[in-house]
Amino acid sequence: MNSRDIVSGTTGLVVGGILTWLLKNKLKRVISIARYATKSSALEPIKMVLVVRPDVRMSSGKLAAQCAHAAVSSYAAAKEYDPQLVAMWESTGQAKIVVSGDKTGEMELYSLAEKAKQFNIVTAIIRDAGRTQLAAGTPTVLGMGPAKAKDLDNVSGHLRLY
Repeated sequence: MNSRDIVSGTTGLVVGGILTWLLKNKLKRVISIARYATKSSALEPIKMVLVVRPDVRMSSGKLAAQCAHAAVSSYAAAKEYDPQLVAMWESTGQAKIVVSGDKTGEMELYSLAEKAKQFNIVTAIIRDAGRTQLAAGTPTVLGMGPAKAKDLDNVSGHLRLY
């Protein structure tokens, strides 16, 4: 048995455990979603927005990894902040929109994050670790949400799709 077999087996066990947990907790999630829906007058679209810095050159693989970091970090923050909203997002397709910031770069990410906080939207600014293409600490992507689409549109609706 080599190390690749061990990694594959471990990955299989982890994925299997996660799937089992999800199946066991699905009923709880459905009940939670129903409670949240009855509190809202109408179900509002929920999405996540990832803002990519256009002034930082990254390979497509690096960009995908940075967006994944932003999505996971935003998700984790939102899950603590408003688990019912996150459950709604999970049950409605987990919409994610990737947009390109304007040409202003790093400061734009911070400005958008501040504006998002005015709408009670969780944010995550991803800074590169500096192991491959970028200098350590380079801000690359801003993750916002999951949150109500109308609130996110107030913050980032002017940005173009990536």
